[in-house]
Amino acid sequence: MGAAVRKKRCHGLMSNKVLGSYEPLSRDNGAMEASLADVLAAVRNSDLPERRRQELASAVRTVARALGRPPGCIPADPRRLSGRLKEVAPLAINVSQRRWNNIRALLRTGLTMVQHMSPGRHLNKLSPDWEPLWQRLTSRRLRMKFTRFLRFCSASGIGPARSPTQPSPPIVPILMIAC
Repeated sequence: MGAAVRKKRCHGLMSNKVLGSYEPLSRDNGAMEASLADVLAAVRNSDLPERRRQELASAVRTVARALGRPPGCIPADPRRLSGRLKEVAPLAINVSQRRWNNIRALLRTGLTMVQHMSPGRHLNKLSPDWEPLWQRLTSRRLRMKFTRFLRFCSASGIGPARSPTQPSPPIVPILMIAC
């Protein structure tokens, strides 16, 4: 086994010592994901003002303390973290509700430094490329199904047209059939 695949147990997670990322023990897909330690490293190496870096790092460490694990053992997965953070009682870790809300917001900011994150709701307008396709969706059910995806694509600069530099998302043919 090479150094890049050397792993160890970390509170129910597998850690890759070289890459510094973690995955649940139940996963055996070979893919590694970022941890809160990676978020701390990204914050430390960012070009943000010192005060902002301190706030972000403090929020990450507070979340790790609230979850009772070292930052390196906590996957930087917003979905999994969200559920676990809802279960935390801020007063149990001597933090006010207002501060806890700030910590969670700062954590989300830190998470964006190690991975692309979509906002919970895409309120941006559809791009001119996607608007005509959305208009072709006549049923309310289809519009509800595809609106979030189309807003995500619009915000990410992904267009419906297939080109050599920008492959078409796999849903576009389905969208075209549904119209």
